Amino acid sequence: MIVSITIKNWMSFKDKTFFTMEAGKEKSSRSTLADFKRFRIKLLPIAAIFGSNGSGKSNFIKAISFVQRLLTEPEKGVFSSKPYAFCFDEKLRNEPSEIEIQLMLGKYVYSYFLSFTNQRIVNESLILINTSSSNLLFSRSGTKLETGPALSKTIPTESLRFIQPLLDKNQPALSVLGEANIDHVKDVFNWFKHSLRIITPNSISISKFAESDGELWEDFAYLDTGITKIGYQDCKVNLPDEVSRLARDLQDGEFLYYRDPKSGAIRVGRNSDGLLMQKLLAVHVTRQGYEVIIPDQDESEGVKRLFDLLPAMKNLKRRDASVTYFIDEFDRSLHSLLTEHLLNRFLYSCGAETRKQLIVTTQNPFLINQDLLRRDELWIANRESDGSTILYPMADFRELRLDKDIRKSYFEGRMGGLPNL
Repeated sequence: MIVSITIKNWMSFKDKTFFTMEAGKEKSSRSTLADFKRFRIKLLPIAAIFGSNGSGKSNFIKAISFVQRLLTEPEKGVFSSKPYAFCFDEKLRNEPSEIEIQLMLGKYVYSYFLSFTNQRIVNESLILINTSSSNLLFSRSGTKLETGPALSKTIPTESLRFIQPLLDKNQPALSVLGEANIDHVKDVFNWFKHSLRIITPNSISISKFAESDGELWEDFAYLDTGITKIGYQDCKVNLPDEVSRLARDLQDGEFLYYRDPKSGAIRVGRNSDGLLMQKLLAVHVTRQGYEVIIPDQDESEGVKRLFDLLPAMKNLKRRDASVTYFIDEFDRSLHSLLTEHLLNRFLYSCGAETRKQLIVTTQNPFLINQDLLRRDELWIANRESDGSTILYPMADFRELRLDKDIRKSYFEGRMGGLPNL
């Protein structure tokens, strides 16, 4: 689970910006908090980031997506000729960007730090934090790697000779050591590879399930979409690289679901003949009892959005799930009551022993509701006069009473995050 994220000099984030999922002193909705008694902290299961158009909400998620792609697909190269640094300050334009992510994994907290330009990794480190001490696992400056005592015992000196050429090629040390199954490092690497899921308006949302389709898609009828069930039609599509990679590990009864730009929602499975690809079809029933089949891409934008979200929300509902989802524009094309319903169902499945999180961006003020979300789960992205983004929780406004209508205060402009009209 995410403990905190710190961003500096990344796109619209100019100054060091701190985002935390550690629960504050709010007394409401404590039953949903993940409890880590060993560290005496509780982590939030959800955070919603509000802000006007162009405030920088999406840039926050892009930072996490950049780190994930750099770590899990280093050979593809995520660096470019376009600077990642804050572009409205001449001094910062050529300075490195910084991203630090703290994770609670098992019995430990890990702090991963990455400093980079648009062309290379400048610095990188991983620290293991225990209840009473912290230990450096590795530190990298340029292409030079130093390992702490804990890793030096597990990495033979001769192995470093094989690691160095990969560092020379600008690959992250976390990826190289993680792929080599080095203790502790592999846990952090596997979190980025398997437990972190990011859904953006332009990304391919991929979900994996080993359960009946009826159970997965039954919500369409329940959510008053007019769809009674989901049908399938065999098809042939060119699978995206990430889908192809994940499909190699599919077992019998397992399926991948993703959206193809031309064909709509696609199910990928495996049978004796190899990969099985099928379009998802929405089945409606007329008043006369006849079934009418409508291709997914001909459905409303709201229904298309549900095709993207329902597999993720189904995954998040599992009490044993160990995943963190970032979803940009979560409620795009959805009715406010439907959005609230989806979030309520997720929160109902959260408790002291669950280890799952959902972080979303939204412009829907209907969600600024203390009956739904705690104040430390409500964040605001605000664009400053110099074009930079600042990020802060509504819990910072201590002068607001707990019974105060914070949505009204938000609309009154007392918290920022509104367009200047």
